[in-house]
Amino acid sequence: MEYGDVSARRQLRQRLNCSSFAWYMKHLFPEFPSPNEAEASGEIRSQAATYCLQAGSMVQVRPCYGNSSSQYFLLSKNGEVIHGLSCMDRVDESQFKLLPCHAMKGNQEWIYQQDDTMLHPGSSKCIELSSDDKKLIMAPCDASKQRQRWSWKRRRPAENPTLQSWLKFDLKQ
Repeated sequence: MEYGDVSARRQLRQRLNCSSFAWYMKHLFPEFPSPNEAEASGEIRSQAATYCLQAGSMVQVRPCYGNSSSQYFLLSKNGEVIHGLSCMDRVDESQFKLLPCHAMKGNQEWIYQQDDTMLHPGSSKCIELSSDDKKLIMAPCDASKQRQRWSWKRRRPAENPTLQSWLKFDLKQ
């Protein structure tokens, strides 16, 4: 996308000694998870069917829409599945809520494993798409079960040069 000549805006930012957007996010809004620091981001898509995790009062499965904000999640370095400022919390074997992130792991800790399963260490079980494609359930981990395998839209956001340049854009350079 062509933005035209922005040199006047750059000079203004330099004259006003403005900080970068990354500085703003780090210092003034540190609780907001950065996609640039996430282990994975985007939709969480079942490898068994065209269903994705979707945020609401409960985390549910719905048809994947692509670019839907309700299907956009981050996987933090601490193992939190984040939507906005909330984390996916395992309530029981078939209920998952979005609750305020507490950084204490427990019901909010998830490990996205090399075999594409999502392990909940507290229960030693993995998320599985039910056989009727209508809900999420917890089941003993078995990577051979396609219903337990999930794909994130982006697994390494730091390798996305457009996203990285947007987050680190600094007009002082």
